[in-house]
Amino acid sequence: MLKKIQAQLREGKTFLQFSFLKALGQGLTMILPLVVAKFFSEELFASYSIATMVAFFFSVVMVNSLQTAFVVFSNQEKVEKNKLNATFTAQCLFFFTTVSIVALALFFFAEQLANFAKIAKQDLWFVFIAFLGLALKTSLCNLFLATNERIKSAFAEFVYGLATLLLIFIFYFTIGINIRTVFSIYMISALLLWLIFVGLINFKLLLPFSLRGSHIVDMLHFSKWPLIGLTAVYFINWGYNFILRFYNVDFAKIGDCNLAFRFFKGVVTLASIVGVYFLPFISQNIYNQEKMKDLWSRKRRHILLLGFSCIAVLAVVAPVAIRLIYKNKYPQTRLIFVILLIAGACHLYNTFFYAVYNALRLNKYIHILDIIHVLISLGLNLLLIPFWGLVGAAAATVTAYIIKSFILRVHYNKKIRPQIGL
Repeated sequence: MLKKIQAQLREGKTFLQFSFLKALGQGLTMILPLVVAKFFSEELFASYSIATMVAFFFSVVMVNSLQTAFVVFSNQEKVEKNKLNATFTAQCLFFFTTVSIVALALFFFAEQLANFAKIAKQDLWFVFIAFLGLALKTSLCNLFLATNERIKSAFAEFVYGLATLLLIFIFYFTIGINIRTVFSIYMISALLLWLIFVGLINFKLLLPFSLRGSHIVDMLHFSKWPLIGLTAVYFINWGYNFILRFYNVDFAKIGDCNLAFRFFKGVVTLASIVGVYFLPFISQNIYNQEKMKDLWSRKRRHILLLGFSCIAVLAVVAPVAIRLIYKNKYPQTRLIFVILLIAGACHLYNTFFYAVYNALRLNKYIHILDIIHVLISLGLNLLLIPFWGLVGAAAATVTAYIIKSFILRVHYNKKIRPQIGL
C-alpha cells in the first residue's frame, strides 16, 4: 500500500511539474501579442493579428496536424523495436516538404494575403519567418514528447516563451517594435531554443535514418483526419475574423475582438496541456482497464475540478487586470473574454476524450465533429455579428463549443466506452 501511494505521489509530482512548466512556457509565449497590443494602436494590432492568423494557419495545418501521429507512432515503435528512427525519418521529410509548400503559397498569393491583413507584401516574408520559428519550436518539443521526455518538452516551451518575452522588451527599448520585428522574434527564439537543447536530444533512439515507405504512408493516413480537423479548428479559433472582414467591420473593433480571443486562446492552450500530457500514457494503456479506470474515475475528476475552479477565478480577476493594463483601449475585450470562458470550460472537459480517440486511432470522429463545429460556428457568426457585433462573435463561439461537447459525450458513451470497458 505504501509503495502504491509513493508511486501515485511521484506520478502526481511529474504531472504538476509538466503542467507548471508547460503552462508557464505557453503563458509567456501568449504574453507576446498582449504586450504588442499595449504598444500598438487598435488598427495596427488588428493587422498584426490577421497577419499572425496567416502564420498560424500554416503552422496548425502543415505542422501541428502531424504532431499526434508523431507521438503515437513513436511510442508504439519504441515498444516494438526500442527505436524511433523510422518515425523520425518520416517526420523530417514532412517538415522540409511543409516549409517548401508554405514558401510557395506565400509567393503565389502574396497580393491577396497582404490586402486581407492590410500590410505590405514585403512584410509577408516576415510572416514566413514567424511560421518557420513556430515550426522549429514545435518540432523540438515533439521530439521530447516522442521520446517520453515530457519534462524536457515542457521546459523547452518555458525557455521559448521566456525568450520571446525578453526579446520583445529588448527590441522595444533598442530598435523599436513593428510588425517585422515582432515576427522576427518567433524565429530568433526558436534558433536560441535549438542551440540550448540540441545536446539533450536522444539521437540514439532517432538515428540512423530509416526510410520506410509503408511507415510514411501509415503516418500520412493517420494524419489525414488531424489535417482536416485542425483546419476546422483553425476556422473555429480564427473564423470570426473572416466574418468581421466580410461585414467590413472597422479595424479598431477587429483589434478589440482579437485581443479578447487572444486571452481565450490562452485558456484553450493551457487546457490542452492535460491531453498532451496523458496521450503517451493512454496510447500505451488504452486496453488496460485497471489503469484507465483509475485515470478516468479519479485523476480526471480532480483535474477537471481544479480547472473549472481556475476558470471561475479568472472570470472575476481578468476584467480588472485588462482594465488596469490597457486603460481605455479595447473597450469590449473584458465582456467578450468573460463570455468566452464558458467555451474554455467546454474545451477542458473535452480534452480527455480527444486523447482516448487519438490513442484508438479513431481521431477521424473527432475531426468530423470539428467540421460540424466550424460550420455551426461560422453560421452563427454570420447570423449574430450583424445584430450583436463583437458580442455576437463570442456568443457564436460559446454556442458552438457547447453543442460540440454534447455530441462528443453522446458518441463516446455509445461507441467508445463499451469498446475500452470504462
